[in-house]
Amino acid sequence: MLRVSRLSSVRFTALFAATLLPVSVLNGGELMYATDAGSDALYLVDIQTGAVTPIGPAKMGIGATTPVTLAVNPQNGRVYIGNNSPEGVAGLLEVNRNTGIASHIGGIIRDITFDSQGTLYTQVGSSGGSTAPGPLGTVDISTGHATSLGGPDLPRLYGMAFNPADDHLYGMTTAGIDTAPTLVKFTTAGAISSQTVMSQAISFPGALVFDGQGTLVGTAGGGQIFDIDPATGAMSNFRNMQIGFAAQGLGRVLIPEPPSIALVLLVLASFACCVRRRSGSLLAAAMLLGFIPTTRCALKVSGTNGTRLNVSLAATN
Repeated sequence: MLRVSRLSSVRFTALFAATLLPVSVLNGGELMYATDAGSDALYLVDIQTGAVTPIGPAKMGIGATTPVTLAVNPQNGRVYIGNNSPEGVAGLLEVNRNTGIASHIGGIIRDITFDSQGTLYTQVGSSGGSTAPGPLGTVDISTGHATSLGGPDLPRLYGMAFNPADDHLYGMTTAGIDTAPTLVKFTTAGAISSQTVMSQAISFPGALVFDGQGTLVGTAGGGQIFDIDPATGAMSNFRNMQIGFAAQGLGRVLIPEPPSIALVLLVLASFACCVRRRSGSLLAAAMLLGFIPTTRCALKVSGTNGTRLNVSLAATN
């Protein structure tokens, strides 16, 4: 509970608190993680500029030499990577996104992605590096074991992403080096909805991810990153990533919008002049809650002894 004894204190506290919270924090945001089989490490990446920041050691502290796919569980922000070799650490890994250190889970993993409910999908195959077709399956994240959903074989997919806007999965397939890949759209049961040849040739497909604005972003060998129109396959906004051969895994962690306490206090200050008695305080509280519909906190204001205010802000997220 914040207790202020004078209206001037309310105004000062509000203005001071606002200067401590940058707009990016107030608005929430996302962190984008990447991995590749060139440097065998975890990165933070700015997908708008291609700038990367290494996290932790090469080979993720356990000797992983071919991390080729990455997915983030939207339910808890945990990062998982599919690694092809060496044998002792091949399969599914969980990586601490703060230290870049991995722990080995196991199984045989191709490209992976989570849906909105935290189900992990992969293409079932005989090995992570196999180029053979295979059906869609789900992965037990405690063991790395993949179970086929019983659908048809999909062409070998490189990169996989779930789109919460249409509840479909997307992947890229290729006819070879320096050819235009095909964007495959399929259901969470593994049935193909469409296959669209993309608009430009690339050296080799890397990863797919939908960013926070719903844009489908892809990567390719040589460090390319680009946007994709899921409906037409048109590729645009090419930029270069400062990473090894290709970002072969991309995944985002949402940064929840924090309780806008500073914003609440700012608006409270503008109403403070009318808060002189208990009834006025309750009216101000009601006006505040209506004025800031996106504020994720519970606000209680009560007046005592003339200008003394008791202000209680409780976060709800």
